[in-house]
Amino acid sequence: MWKARLFAAIMLAAGVASCRSAPRRETVEMIRIPFDFDVKDELVPRNPVVSAEIGGRRVLLLLDTGANGQVLDRGLALGLGLKAAPAEAGQDHYGNKVATEDLPSVPISLGRWRTELAHPTAIPRPQSLRERGILGTLSPQNLLETGVVMLDLSARELLIAPTNPRDLDRWLKEVFPGRDFAALPTRMEQQSLEVVVPAALKGRAKVPVLLDTGSGSTEFSDDYAKDGVRDGIVELAGRELKVARIEVRSFKGQAYMSGILGLDGLRGLVLVFPQGRARVLLGFAK
Repeated sequence: MWKARLFAAIMLAAGVASCRSAPRRETVEMIRIPFDFDVKDELVPRNPVVSAEIGGRRVLLLLDTGANGQVLDRGLALGLGLKAAPAEAGQDHYGNKVATEDLPSVPISLGRWRTELAHPTAIPRPQSLRERGILGTLSPQNLLETGVVMLDLSARELLIAPTNPRDLDRWLKEVFPGRDFAALPTRMEQQSLEVVVPAALKGRAKVPVLLDTGSGSTEFSDDYAKDGVRDGIVELAGRELKVARIEVRSFKGQAYMSGILGLDGLRGLVLVFPQGRARVLLGFAK
């Protein structure tokens, strides 16, 4: 009898230890929004595009991590009756001036998910984009005030978690079990997140590089790559990413970055943006 009781006590203790070592999986609401790359145009060579509804009108928006805010076509804004206010001219990644106007916040639907674009900017979009119904740009890293936004470039999904997980690192391992994540610091400018991270051409010193899903190609400044590019390998978060071609050009007026890593290097990664925090997590295939 005492042996039976001892055995039961051992099994009970083992069960308690097992329960303690296997914490319950955290449940966090998550919305999955599909996107595609089916845009073939010299201006946007197969960049991620998501379908959205703004003011009852169905449009396509670029998912552009190179943008530091939300952008709508000026013609669309006027057609929706949004009152535009003159704003200080912006500039692109190469220092060229871009005429902009400030818009009021506007409701937007992405699939079953509804939210509000907070104070987007209006700019004239190229005719080639308007003809395809591409009438704006979404900056995933600046989409919400709280929560987590994920861009899975392999599964072609934009994932939205409106609330913050208690343990983000553990939660990501559960959501993406086939990924290893690396966290990198990014640049915060006037409460807007710019995905500028340390990266390098193979064998060279790290410099600030923009992770830009709105660009189809990878570029480095002529100051950094003045002696040319020997291969197409970019070192990022301890990994080597192969790109088909690396352009060398001037980044005048953009002293805070020395390169752009485009979709040719980012394709296949998962980009995770904890909203309002100056960091990005990159999910690499194991």
